[in-house]
Amino acid sequence: MKQLFLLLTFTTALFGQEWRTEIKLLGGITAADLDTDHLATTERVIGGGYMAGVEGAVNLNSIFAVTGHYVYNDLGSGIRLFCDTPTCGRVTGTAGFQEYMGGIRLRGNADGRVSPYIGISVGGVRLATKAMVNIPGTTIQLQDSATKFAYAPGIGFDVKIVKHFAIGLDARYVKATDLAWYVRTGLGLTFRF
Repeated sequence: MKQLFLLLTFTTALFGQEWRTEIKLLGGITAADLDTDHLATTERVIGGGYMAGVEGAVNLNSIFAVTGHYVYNDLGSGIRLFCDTPTCGRVTGTAGFQEYMGGIRLRGNADGRVSPYIGISVGGVRLATKAMVNIPGTTIQLQDSATKFAYAPGIGFDVKIVKHFAIGLDARYVKATDLAWYVRTGLGLTFRF
């Protein structure tokens, strides 16, 4: 019992405040460097779409927090036409990334109205792609998915509206093993408990 009391006393002194929990709803845009090495093109293709997600955080003190998030990044769809005499065809495709990550966040000016932060998350990114090839008389559908280890450093800030509510901006660079990078920027609505 004495050891438990000492542990609780040490933990309270170390963290210096009660734990606060945050839930942040995110919505914004995503831009990705799409891998075109396998295509018959030398152009670099940047794709873009929307992102939506949720992040949870437990603030261990006024500076340090442990975070976890899920974000879906839709890169939209693309159409490519091709002609090879005597037939012409069309390829349409869609791609999306799902992030499942946890990490840490360091916050500056936690008690002020504007509170900037930096953070890093690690975890997994799942890429799902679908393609349909239309050639007169034939339609072929293809789909693939892969889950890879990823990391995501980021920056952002929150503007406190009232004690338990803030609006902010969050930007992340996400890089997964064997997949192209992407950047996502979103507005966040933060609810603090």
